Amino acid sequence: LLNFLSRSSGDFHKIVICCFTSTNEPLYKMIKEKNPEIDFVDDAEDIPDLEEFDNKNRNKNKLIVFDDFIHLNKKQMEKINKYFIASRKYGFTCICLSQNYTSLPKLIARNINYYMLFRINDNVSLNHIIRTHNISHIKKEELNKIYREITQEPFNFLLIDLDDVNIRKNFLEFL
Repeated sequence: LLNFLSRSSGDFHKIVICCFTSTNEPLYKMIKEKNPEIDFVDDAEDIPDLEEFDNKNRNKNKLIVFDDFIHLNKKQMEKINKYFIASRKYGFTCICLSQNYTSLPKLIARNINYYMLFRINDNVSLNHIIRTHNISHIKKEELNKIYREITQEPFNFLLIDLDDVNIRKNFLEFL
């Protein structure tokens, strides 16, 4: 997340980070110190309604990040679901951070265009992504091998771009 924010410095008119366990984690403390203009939300009731973003700012790029949301109840998830369905019309880019792909609500998983997979302890999530999103130009075994090689180094990730149907090491190294 920190890497993405530093790469996109100045690209977003507004940034909102929603973390429903604690926004006092060291990463978020550092982000707050370096970027005091970023809004932090730690209660699902405080997620801004999409309708709050009037026509004047609708065409300006905005970013919203959802972290630690899997445990929220159905009513609390309604606003988050709305972002994944309609936020592009309001100029939003949505990022969801999850430790487990199979726990993501289907509505959210179906609306994701890019997966950034850091090192995880099982192959279930990777295999599920391959199967669910029909990444057919590469064999499952080959993708698993590439993933393991890339994520051996800390902070490296496999980026799966479902829009352009390609894979990358980190943001820029196309494979």
